[in-house]
Amino acid sequence: DPRDVDDLQSHVFGEACFYEVGFNSEDDDGGVSLTDTIAVVITGNADLMRSAGYWRHQYRGNGKVDFDAVRLQCFLDIVGHMSSVFHEVVDASTIALAEAVLDPKGQTTSREQFDRQLLALWLNFANGAIAFDELVDSDGDTVPDATLLAFLSSAEAERLLPATTDARIRFLKDLMEVLNTRDG
Repeated sequence: DPRDVDDLQSHVFGEACFYEVGFNSEDDDGGVSLTDTIAVVITGNADLMRSAGYWRHQYRGNGKVDFDAVRLQCFLDIVGHMSSVFHEVVDASTIALAEAVLDPKGQTTSREQFDRQLLALWLNFANGAIAFDELVDSDGDTVPDATLLAFLSSAEAERLLPATTDARIRFLKDLMEVLNTRDG
């Protein structure tokens, strides 16, 4: 006889990271459902925003660092899930690749500078220093007017358009840099 059954389950995630949770069901006749999955993003609980230079140091791994390689990779996994730029357009999927984005060598383009600040802002989000629904200044008038997620979505959309001017890219980079350094 067909019936609806509720079987509530809970799980506590121990660390800030990106998780993919799967669920399927099996009946007493051996029938098995397809697996349903859901993405779960657990951010950290940091109090302070950190600059791109701070994150470069963390991903470089020289000297005193605050995070181990597992945690740094978890942050990148969160970034990869949330961002439309990372890792599809700009590959920062590993510690070495992220360090290269955070420390571009030589003459850099406005888009490379943008990417550096963008990655730092996403890492601040992953670390819990800023929430997706926190209001931020998205137009440079110092008045918070958009959620972080709306701002990042809009900035990334502009970053992906080839016609976006260097001046606009630099302006958006500057807004992100102000956010990344607001506590320092």
